[in-house]
Amino acid sequence: MRYACFGLFVLMLAGCNQVTPPIEGRADPYPANQINLASQDLRDKTAISPPIVDRRNGILFVTVPIRSASNLDLHIDYRVTFFNTNGSILYQGSWEALPTLIHNVPSEVRFNSTTSEAADWRLDLRYSR
Repeated sequence: MRYACFGLFVLMLAGCNQVTPPIEGRADPYPANQINLASQDLRDKTAISPPIVDRRNGILFVTVPIRSASNLDLHIDYRVTFFNTNGSILYQGSWEALPTLIHNVPSEVRFNSTTSEAADWRLDLRYSR
């Protein structure tokens, strides 16, 4: 009986010493693009042309041609993020309202970095809230 109690005690002690591993995040199979839209509906209702990127005096200037490709005027918010050469965020703005996109009238989103360290950028678009 004494050996049975001792064996049970050893098993309980072994169970108490187990350390559970941390839960790791899973890799995102879809890395962010430079222009990201918050919904499929917004994607379907807009037409975005290739961005025009220019560097003047070390500052990054970006122009993104966009228009409402539906018969609706669209109210859209945008947010800009700038990255350094290592991919670290230098600056992330808050959500701001774009001027209303009048249906089928070309428009553009313009923004620029505030430092010459900016090597890349990202533009996020969503319906205004």
